[in-house]
Order: sequence, then C-alpha cells, then structure tokens
Amino acid sequence: MNNFLESKKVIWVFVIFGLVAVVAAIMAVSSGPSAVKTSQTNTPANAQKKQDVQIKKVDNSKLPDQFPADIPLETGATVTGNYNATAADGRSQATRSFETTKTLDDNFKLYSDFFKKSGYTVNSTINQANFKAILASKGDLKVQVNMSTNPTTKVKTIDITVTGLKK
Repeated sequence: MNNFLESKKVIWVFVIFGLVAVVAAIMAVSSGPSAVKTSQTNTPANAQKKQDVQIKKVDNSKLPDQFPADIPLETGATVTGNYNATAADGRSQATRSFETTKTLDDNFKLYSDFFKKSGYTVNSTINQANFKAILASKGDLKVQVNMSTNPTTKVKTIDITVTGLKK
C-alpha cells in the first residue's frame, strides 16, 4: 500500500513540475519583451512575501544560458519554448521545449540511455502511454524531461528543464 501511495506522490510531483514548465513556457512565448518580471507567491510559511522571477527568452537558434550542450536535442525540431528564469533569491533554471517527430517511447529510451551513459542518477521516471518523464541529477544539477502527446492535436512535445545552475 505504501508503494502505491508513494508512486501516486511521484506522479503528482511530475505533473506539478510539468505544469509549471508549461505555464512558464506559455508566459515566455506570449510576452512581448525579451525579459518579463512576474510575481509569484511563496509557500504558505512565507505567504506575506512575494518573489520576483525574471524570464529571459533566448533565440531559438541558441541554447539557454548554462543549458548542458550534451543533452540530446532533435535536429530540425520546432522549438516552442526557450528561456532562462531566475528568482530573486538566485535560483535559476534553463528550459527548452520542442515538438518531436519521434515516438514518446523512442524519446524515453534516448534520454534514459543518455542519463545512464553520462553519469547522471535517474531519480524517478513516469512511463505512461501519453506522458513520460525522467528526473535525473548529477551533483547539484537536476534535469527533468517531460514527454507528452496532446490528445486532440496528437502533437508530441519534449520539455527539458535544468535547475541547480551555477550563479
């Protein structure tokens, strides 16, 4: 029973991370200027404080700052999100999202193999028909790869978010 509850928790964690990445990508794509300042409420313990997050869009022909160049990316893919986000406390992330022509299974294998061969620890995975995710780490660096199929349009999307970046 505990394993079942733990697996549900892991799924919810990935779903929340995925939604945050998608919302941030939508905000970055839909905003006019290349840097956007947003306010976000902290955890309930710090509910009185607001935290500023800087989102800097990056030209699609380049990788976001500190995005590991060795992470596999699909050649010729349509980039749907490409940005760096930095919180006022110094935490930062680099995200790249793109549409893929490969199957989700092929992408899951590609990223699983990459992480294992490149010395990352695979912390958790989700492997469902229309949603797959891998959370891997190497030192302070954490990489989350979400792979999904839009049930209406059938477009397959890969979202790669890197956190634990050096200041």
